[in-house]
Amino acid sequence: MKKNIFTTLATCLMCLCAISANAQSDYYMSMPDVQANGGGTVTVPVSLTNAGGIFSLQIDVFLPDGVDFVSVEGTDRTANAEFFDYSQNDKYTDDGQRYRRIIIGNVQNMFTSAISGNEGELVHITFQLPEGEGVYPIALKNLQHISPSTYALSYMDDVTATITASDYYFSFPEEVQASAGEEIVVPLYLNNAGGVYSIQIDLMLADGVEFIDATLGERVNAEFFQYGTEDKYTTDGVRYRRTIFANIQNMNSTISGNEGVVLYYTLKVPYHTESFPIRVMNIQYFNPPTYALCYIADAESTVNVSPTFIKGDVNHDGVVDINDVTEVIAKVLGTEGCCTICADVDGNNEVDINDVTDMINFVLTGHWPE
Repeated sequence: MKKNIFTTLATCLMCLCAISANAQSDYYMSMPDVQANGGGTVTVPVSLTNAGGIFSLQIDVFLPDGVDFVSVEGTDRTANAEFFDYSQNDKYTDDGQRYRRIIIGNVQNMFTSAISGNEGELVHITFQLPEGEGVYPIALKNLQHISPSTYALSYMDDVTATITASDYYFSFPEEVQASAGEEIVVPLYLNNAGGVYSIQIDLMLADGVEFIDATLGERVNAEFFQYGTEDKYTTDGVRYRRTIFANIQNMNSTISGNEGVVLYYTLKVPYHTESFPIRVMNIQYFNPPTYALCYIADAESTVNVSPTFIKGDVNHDGVVDINDVTEVIAKVLGTEGCCTICADVDGNNEVDINDVTDMINFVLTGHWPE
């Protein structure tokens, strides 16, 4: 189906090209130069100005040697698009240049713009960088769009930017050990960060993980520090919390030293998992000498969870009582779920009426059946 839709859109573009002027519009795209960690991934935002009325849009992302295309994600401005996709494999021009094609459109309803608003970020493109330091030019070419009002195929100017792989990088401990249901403090390290004036970090939250708070590490002397009080969500439904710290008044570096902890995240570990990832991404910072917006590669680690629990305490309040019995009955009847590990009190890997009976006996006698 994906291939058919791509073929249909490409055919429409070619047909309209044949009947319309190859006009230069006043729409234009832009993307910033970014800084990232060699060997990591980096997400680059692409903005589109004056985009009211675009029905469909095609973008070819050209890749330098060693840089791989990972994915592309839409923003709020493309939330109403009926079709949003990108080629899953590298394409090549006649002279051997690699690229990936992105197409955004309203396939069924050609009278409705696929893009809302007149300014702002349109998509986020993620790249994988080779190991080591380097400078990599990224180009957006063959930028074609169709306006519903005229159905004329128009072109925008090419867009170029540079990804510089530096030695700034974030890291978590390689692995974190935790017990189910406990609160843990996870340090986030930043290496070689002298001169950073302000920084934004998004902490992605796996299913069941609860964000408690974030505190500054010893290296940070910020005039402004704030983190999101409610979960945010990416367009594909991943939860995250955003942290920002900066020296707003004097614009001096907020971070001292070249290595060490900049943030501590406090998280509550879920009960029903053996491990989960912790990840920071969309990391942006300003450097006072240039005030250019730069990006640092994502960082990720794994939390390994020990299944610490009280047998029969399905609501995790520290005691086994009639409330737990009620939840297990609902589980057996299939009307509600509960903590299966805690509910399987007889250890036969099933939650059934025998577990209910054993729990009632425990509530009445204070002893589990032998």
